Amino acid sequence: ELVNFLLDTGGWTFLRQRPFDVVASTTDVPDNIFISTFDTAPLAPDLNLVMQGKGAAFQRGLDVLRKLTSGKVWLGLNANGANASSPNFTEAKGAGKCWFSGKHPAGNVGVQIHHIAPITTKSTVWTLNVQDVATIGALFTEGRFNAERVVALTGAELKHPKYVRTFIGANVGELLDGNLSNDHIRIISGDVLSGSKTSGESYLNYFDDQITVVEEGDQLEMFGW
Repeated sequence: ELVNFLLDTGGWTFLRQRPFDVVASTTDVPDNIFISTFDTAPLAPDLNLVMQGKGAAFQRGLDVLRKLTSGKVWLGLNANGANASSPNFTEAKGAGKCWFSGKHPAGNVGVQIHHIAPITTKSTVWTLNVQDVATIGALFTEGRFNAERVVALTGAELKHPKYVRTFIGANVGELLDGNLSNDHIRIISGDVLSGSKTSGESYLNYFDDQITVVEEGDQLEMFGW
């Protein structure tokens, strides 16, 4: 009944299966579900800030996810001093918690899975982003599909890096309008390490909460040095 409800409302699309990062099968029961509550990628958004005011929806989302797994819902928490995880994450109920410290990729959910419960040929594992968890929770706390997203606009070629409140699949050009320092740039949906090249005519990738704008790297160098 819960699976059918999530399919009907669009919530199921947030559930991604590892190791291939595809939308989860409705016939599978995952051994565990993993959520990283911090991002260590270059210029990544502060998820503590992103999730301000969404604690109730996040907790309800965790309650829903617990019904879909035979194991645990695991939260990867930030143990990096001043950037420690907010109470929305540390005080969440019904979830297993593990703390991680260090530079990137400490916040990568795949690294956290490896240290908590490594994937085997016989295991099924699902992952979500924190804002996706809150969207699932909002189906129950608000009674609607809340497509709102807080997105970080980052990179050296922006006049004013900032956070914006927008929606899933927002137009990239509208988000960056009037904020580009020049025209010779590369726009990336995501971060510079794992994001994908996009353009002002395109749209924010479904699972991304960051746009990075850098100088286009097409300078000619002798012998590639």
